[in-house]
Amino acid sequence: MMGKHSNIILIDATDDRILESLKTPTLAKEVVARAAETELWDAYQQVITYFDPKHVSPQLFTDGNEPIAVSALPLQQFPNATSQAFDTMSDAFCAYYDAITLKEHIASEHRTLTQALKKQKGILRRKAKALQTDLERAEKSDDYRIQGELILANLHTITRGQTQVELQNYYSPELEKLTIHLNPEQTPSDNAQAYFKKYTKAKRGRSRIQQLISDLDADQETLQLYTSKLESADTLEALQRLRAELSRAAISRHNSVESRSRW
Repeated sequence: MMGKHSNIILIDATDDRILESLKTPTLAKEVVARAAETELWDAYQQVITYFDPKHVSPQLFTDGNEPIAVSALPLQQFPNATSQAFDTMSDAFCAYYDAITLKEHIASEHRTLTQALKKQKGILRRKAKALQTDLERAEKSDDYRIQGELILANLHTITRGQTQVELQNYYSPELEKLTIHLNPEQTPSDNAQAYFKKYTKAKRGRSRIQQLISDLDADQETLQLYTSKLESADTLEALQRLRAELSRAAISRHNSVESRSRW
């Protein structure tokens, strides 16, 4: 019978007397696994045979990179696991704990890279939002040009000292009135030139912003590539290579930004 905590208890059916018991869950489960092909008592005898030092077969069982168990006998309860034989149980346990340490190291490296990529994604999202706002403002550069041209077209109706003027917008299908703010200390012509300067500056800024958006799109594509690589990286070596790639990319991006800033 199967006892509490996965223990195996063998009982004489005639008088309910306990004959033998296995109190190690892994071994108890192994007896049950082997009993699928033979009698429970025979399965039990197969297992305890390996308690004899002459028959001990130290093995480490893994499922991919996941260490499952260390055993002194082949474990049929893990039919899909990979087994590795060792000369001694001590060697097998050392390999087991090395595998546990490696697994934890891989998990730690994976978490670190995941957090780094997540942080960078947040930075790029905020940059994209800010650049879109800047672009929307820069798209209004034509407004400055129109205001300058309307002032020039109406110089005869504007006098120095005015703070604003309402002019019909000939560039709009509705021909609505447009309120244009003026510098009262400047002549109407100088006010027009001031708007043209704003237009030129905004136009240059728009080109610059569009380039930054293009660069940002490329950065986001690269980041997605690294995210895909991280999802498929299942060894410490692969994760360390990815970390090195990210480090080189960060240095390259930093140098590129400095180079553009000099221009």
